[in-house]
Order: sequence, then structure tokens, then C-alpha cells
Amino acid sequence: QRISCRRFSRVKAWMFFPFAVSTARASAWGVIAVWCGDPRGDPVATLLVSISLLALSAFVLYSGLAMLLNSVAIEISGGRLVAVQGPVPYARRRDLDATTIQQVYIIRRESRHSFSYRLYALIRGGSHRHLLTVEDAQVALYLEQAIERALDLKDQVVRSEWRPEPYLWEA
Repeated sequence: QRISCRRFSRVKAWMFFPFAVSTARASAWGVIAVWCGDPRGDPVATLLVSISLLALSAFVLYSGLAMLLNSVAIEISGGRLVAVQGPVPYARRRDLDATTIQQVYIIRRESRHSFSYRLYALIRGGSHRHLLTVEDAQVALYLEQAIERALDLKDQVVRSEWRPEPYLWEA
């Protein structure tokens, strides 16, 4: 069985691009200053800062593209649960023995301006394995329920698990 969803909203992904462009511009100005022999500063330090900004810009641009284009697929077959992300390689592939999964649950994390929802698998023996992170509570609930249905697990409360407000269940 295959369960798919989008990991991040496209709006959030687009927010990365202005930052990538501005750091690339700053890097370009630094390279131009070194190339033209700017007498006000040390050319080696300026070049190092420019290269660092260029590397940061490339990383931010790659992250933004991954957020914009990627979706998450959870495949359950042959006694395995595999969570993969694509088409742009970004996060590590999660591969678990599905027969050892006792429960799937959600932990809500709060950042400065938003929430993220992390899906975990409780493994027999008490260990916890992170499966994936999404930014939408509805998507997290859908994935949790779909995985539990596919693995024929009954929903049980796990300590520190996030439970939604009742109105979220009515969608």
C-alpha cells in the first residue's frame, strides 16, 4: 500500500527564494570587489565571505526547491514500512520492520511563528523512530490514521502524544 502527501505548503517554500537571491547578490558583489581590487578591505577575507555566502545561497535555494517540489510517500509492503521523499533528494529514507511497530503517533513542535507535526513509530521494546515531519495538522492526522489502518493497529494514547481539538476530527 502507498500513502502520499505533500510535506510543506508551496507558500512556505516560496519564502526561501528571496533569501537565496539576496545572499547570491551579496556574494556576487564580494567577488566583484575582489576582482576589481577594492582597496578598502582584505581581498582574501572578502573572497572567503563571498564563497560562504554563495554556499549558503545554494543550500537555501536547494532547500526551497525540495520544499516546493517534494512529496512524501509511505510504502507498506512485504513487512516493511518505508518513508521516502522525492523527486529532489532531501531527507533520509526511513525503513522499518512493519511487524515491530506497536503504534504511530504525532508530536507537535512549536517554532517562532508556526507548528510542525512529527510522526513517530513506537517500536516493540519501547524505542521511538521518527518517520517524517509535516506542517499541517490535518495531513499528520491523515497519515497517522492511514498507517494504523494499513498495519491493522488500534489507536492507543502514547505519552506526550499530540491530540487534536475535537473540531479537527470533523473534516
